[in-house]
Amino acid sequence: MKQSKRYYGKATIYTAIIYGVALIFLLISFRSAKLYTQGVNPQEKIVQAVTVDASKVQQTIQQIQSQAAEKHAAELMQQKQLAAQAAAAKQQRQQAEQQLAQLQVTQQKLIATQQAETAKAQQALAQIQQQQAQAKQQLANAQKQKQLAQAQAAAQKQADLLKQQQAQTEQSLQSQIAAEEQKVAGVQSQETQSEIDKYKTLVLNAIGQQWIMPSNTNKNLSLQLLIHVAPGGTVLDVQVTQSSGDAVLDRSVLTALSKASPLPVPSDPALFDQFRELHLTVRPEGLLIQGN
Repeated sequence: MKQSKRYYGKATIYTAIIYGVALIFLLISFRSAKLYTQGVNPQEKIVQAVTVDASKVQQTIQQIQSQAAEKHAAELMQQKQLAAQAAAAKQQRQQAEQQLAQLQVTQQKLIATQQAETAKAQQALAQIQQQQAQAKQQLANAQKQKQLAQAQAAAQKQADLLKQQQAQTEQSLQSQIAAEEQKVAGVQSQETQSEIDKYKTLVLNAIGQQWIMPSNTNKNLSLQLLIHVAPGGTVLDVQVTQSSGDAVLDRSVLTALSKASPLPVPSDPALFDQFRELHLTVRPEGLLIQGN
């Protein structure tokens, strides 16, 4: 919208210039015709002079209009490129958000499964402990019987068996719990990486929207930057670690980065640590974050 208003303003200026130039040519033509036609037929000479100068005025007007049309076409092309970049960034952001939502659902399912398995394990452990208590009671009762030795041996064997079963059950349950915890940790790690990738995309989009690439830029050039970012996204410092060799290209990138500050960074301190130092490579075809 702002670019459209700017174009209409420029168009108004161009129109005023065209009419001004036309008026000047008409005045000059009128004066030249007046000087030239002294001593001859006035009407014939004035008509001839005005006709020649009007042709020049029309040619000038056409040249100005052609230049204005070319400039407008260039501006429209730039608008289309910016719109395409914004649409691509929006699609990437939507994909990242969808992936994050799926990971969150998976995490909730895994947590629910882990809770159910834990409850089941606790119930089984309680049953084993109850059986063990019963076995101990049987052993105590057997000690009162005549065949104390046989009763003690049988009860002890039962207790040992129950103890072995308890150990096996506990070991199995601990293995299951460890596996579930590992799955949850993996999902949380994926969720964190998804958040980091989403904000990296937002940072690239913010800088790209402010970058006006110089015309006739060599597409094989590249510029490497080290950006220090404060909490909240404010750019503290920018270091050119490797220049492109084109001073105009370097300045255009630094200007875009300055205009994009504050950058969109995570509010979570743990995630923000990934954005304190950004290593950025800039090429005419786009931006690329190589690492933190």
